Amino acid sequence: MAAILALIVLMLPQSVIPGPSAQAQTQRFAAGWVDMPAGYKFEHVDGPDFDVDYLFPKDSELNEDPTTLGLYTGTAPSFEPPFKGVRIRAGNFGNKKVKWHIWETVDENKIVYHQQTLIKIKGGFWHLFLTAPDMQRIQELLSILGSYRTK
Repeated sequence: MAAILALIVLMLPQSVIPGPSAQAQTQRFAAGWVDMPAGYKFEHVDGPDFDVDYLFPKDSELNEDPTTLGLYTGTAPSFEPPFKGVRIRAGNFGNKKVKWHIWETVDENKIVYHQQTLIKIKGGFWHLFLTAPDMQRIQELLSILGSYRTK
């Protein structure tokens, strides 16, 4: 009986199998935490005078996939939206009000969506940046950011 049950479970699509791997994880992110969905992984990069936290799809390597959520913490962010074609939208990150800069680029005949903001913090800046191949992924990344909390 156990063998038949195991075979049935193995035949189910992965997303149907319950368990901790299908649940979001709480992940340290800058000075707080976010709920990182099961399909993402986290990487922290220490620079000489800055830190960057990244979330990106589990099945890729950093800078290999167009879907990335990053948060730079430091004193010299490279926040440089293009001069043309940028839309500004109000938003929030935690308890801070932000102005999102939103634009698209074309890379190898594929549209890449960008959304970035710069936040002044004590002793420096947070530079939040999102890139994705479609607006659905941008919304997913924004949803992750919406879970940001400091406690």
